[in-house]
Amino acid sequence: MTQNVRRSLCAVMVFAVVEKADAIVMKDGEELDSWCVILNGSVIIEVENEPPIELHLGDSFGVEPSLKKMYHHGLMRTRVNDCQFVCIAQSDYYRILTQGESNIQVIEEDGEVVMVTEHRSTDGGNRQGQVVIKAKSGKLITHLVEDHSVIDPTFVEDFLLTFKTFFDQPTKICGKLLNWFLEDDLRDKVTRVMLLWVNNHYNDFEGDHVMEDYLQAFESALEVQKMSGQLDLLLMACSVKAKSRVISLERQSHDQPWGFSIAGGRENGFGIFVYKIDPECSAFTAGVRKADQVLKVNDISFENITYDKARDLLSSSIRLTLALKKNIAGFKDLLASPVIITRDCSKEISNDKTLQVSLQMNQAAQHCVRSLGRLEPSPDITSKSPNEPSCTTLLISKSDRDLSSLDSGYNEGDETHTNAKLGIKSRSRNSLPRSFGSMESISTIDQNVEYPDRVVKLYKADQTYKYFMIFKETTARELVNMAVDAFGLQDLASNYSLCEVTVEESGLVRQRRQPDSLANLADRISLNSRYYLKNNNETAQLLQGDATHDLGKECHVTLLQLKTQEVARHLTLQDFELFRAIDPREYIYDVWEFGPEFSPNLAKFEETVNRETFWVVTEICGESNVVKRMKLIKHFIKIAKYCKDCKNINSAFAIISGLGHTAVKRLKNTWEKLPNRYYKMYEDLENLMDPSRSMFKYRSLLNSEHVNPPLIPFFPVIKRDLTLIYLNNKSVVDGLINFEKLRMIAREVRQVSKCHSMPYDPSNMFEQDSVRGAPQSMTSTVVGMVTGSSAWARRSMTRDQNPKKYYEECIMSRRVLKYLEKLEVQADEEKLREMSNTCEPGLGSGKKNK
Repeated sequence: MTQNVRRSLCAVMVFAVVEKADAIVMKDGEELDSWCVILNGSVIIEVENEPPIELHLGDSFGVEPSLKKMYHHGLMRTRVNDCQFVCIAQSDYYRILTQGESNIQVIEEDGEVVMVTEHRSTDGGNRQGQVVIKAKSGKLITHLVEDHSVIDPTFVEDFLLTFKTFFDQPTKICGKLLNWFLEDDLRDKVTRVMLLWVNNHYNDFEGDHVMEDYLQAFESALEVQKMSGQLDLLLMACSVKAKSRVISLERQSHDQPWGFSIAGGRENGFGIFVYKIDPECSAFTAGVRKADQVLKVNDISFENITYDKARDLLSSSIRLTLALKKNIAGFKDLLASPVIITRDCSKEISNDKTLQVSLQMNQAAQHCVRSLGRLEPSPDITSKSPNEPSCTTLLISKSDRDLSSLDSGYNEGDETHTNAKLGIKSRSRNSLPRSFGSMESISTIDQNVEYPDRVVKLYKADQTYKYFMIFKETTARELVNMAVDAFGLQDLASNYSLCEVTVEESGLVRQRRQPDSLANLADRISLNSRYYLKNNNETAQLLQGDATHDLGKECHVTLLQLKTQEVARHLTLQDFELFRAIDPREYIYDVWEFGPEFSPNLAKFEETVNRETFWVVTEICGESNVVKRMKLIKHFIKIAKYCKDCKNINSAFAIISGLGHTAVKRLKNTWEKLPNRYYKMYEDLENLMDPSRSMFKYRSLLNSEHVNPPLIPFFPVIKRDLTLIYLNNKSVVDGLINFEKLRMIAREVRQVSKCHSMPYDPSNMFEQDSVRGAPQSMTSTVVGMVTGSSAWARRSMTRDQNPKKYYEECIMSRRVLKYLEKLEVQADEEKLREMSNTCEPGLGSGKKNK
């Protein structure tokens, strides 16, 4: 049944409801006057001397597309309450299906039907054209570069998303596209298809050597045809869509070469890139490729490292664990930039004809490079011989200003000031280092003053303390210097050091001095630790008495200690990361049952519903005190409400499902203590989960005008909708691929993907932020600090920060994260029932009579 036919049927259908079970719908021999589909419930047809027939959701019965009289055979009765149907009169049913056949066009090749299209029109007939309904797989591939009608603008996207359900050789499709690229009249269409393919499904290319070769050939073809705009889009898509990967390498000795060369470095304003690699080496076999950006080596970040330090680290290692990411655009920028000459190595490389060809620059670029100097890669990374002459790095730049802007440290003339109280640092703009690579979306604030984005609480031996606003880069020695001044101590700062005191769960107190060079002080300290300003000449224990017990309790975080809004915030941010990590194809693989290995991210997100549902049940049934159980129920209701407010419908429904679980609902004494206000809030949330009319209330909420991305929809409904489309439509009809089915699936997947098209901003996730007048910058910074996101942390910082309030919010966020990280959930129904019976023996119901 095509989309045109479905729309016409919907325009004339009538909705009918049979409220009671066991009601007679049709009698044996009754004349049929309509065609009906079951929307909700089920019916049974009983025929004498024959087994009964059951019809369920989605099944149809009634007349055939004909005007002749027909009669029902058997007695039809409802099996459950609230059976819902849609009915279409016989005359309308016949007219619509007959008219639908006249809009069908059949395309044959060599006497065989290869494609069937349907004529459709929209906007009152202003937009019309042919739409593919079903076709042979080869014809669908050919149709990629044919003219598409204005009412079928998403054919290419739909095909690329779903083709693996009927064709498992993407290399053949890519090969055909590159052959068609040679034809002038098809070149633009092929380019569009390839750009959409790379942008939407880059994982088809990544890791597949043949597809990577095809992609490189397409890149070269765009260069040859001087299609610079399309080439820029391709490079951008490759860099943005590429995923980081981890590769382990090992060699027998330092004398054995790794087989690849690097280029770049912080002093040049770039990251470290793989410049050249031997295709015969083990690194190439393991997956290292030219234009890979090196993100980490043995857990050491390479994103802000000099070339010499990077080369030394690689040369001195026998084993490497490389974190790499393909960054073609950044690599191209490196090639086109003012460049480095590595002395004593340039002669060897200048004779490498392969390298000369690989640059592939136009004449103007080559002239520019010849005039400025040329980028030479490092020689193959091996051990340095003691007798080997050192290689001096020389930067060729257009001006002295470029030289100063590339310097990572402060120059002699820079204005540098550190405020002992706030830790404010200001510096001239020329001292700001260049960003690494052009493809990273790094926002820089055009201002001379940067405000600190971290806070620490520092104690003295007498247990007095102060709060210090610091930077992530602030070292222990710098903090000590600031503290000595802030506390008004008369001794030299060199007589003091930073000491961390930790109380283990067992009660053991550990005290250790921190190195002066230690940075990232606010993030690395645990909840059950304190920083102390220690006099190096004193040996007394810094933490004693009741303070030891109080600090030790920080190891144990309970839900009732946490703010419900913060729990909802971090729960939403964590779930959203799982949701946005789902590749659109994973929905296809899941519905077609390709196997769990094809949809790992989808499986993780799907598990959140069960995990969060049983989390509620575990927490409540695990509490023996009836008052605390009531407080837990109230806590969960508030968390669910906050989740709904920030459009995390998935978690909101999961929590409400947990509160409605039998093991919780039977706790009558607990529910009776719940204030009416919160029970009313619970009922309002529960009503949104009303399953009648195909989750009408939920769908109305989702489609309302004020609900825009980002949001997290209720996953069970997503899966149900996709499964119904899959089961109610055949994949192959008359030997042809049912592309209408694939189009419907693709449309649903696109709608889901739109939900995470925008990221969450922690500063305005809740309307309450603005209503209550809470400073949004504080919220952004706190979340940025505890999650390690400098983008949030450095936004909108002001001079009048309240360090104490900021510290308390940071501690609360860290407590929430620790609680969620350590969360243990009981999913065994029998054990949950036992836990519930232990709380309140006997039968009960959670319904309140108020």
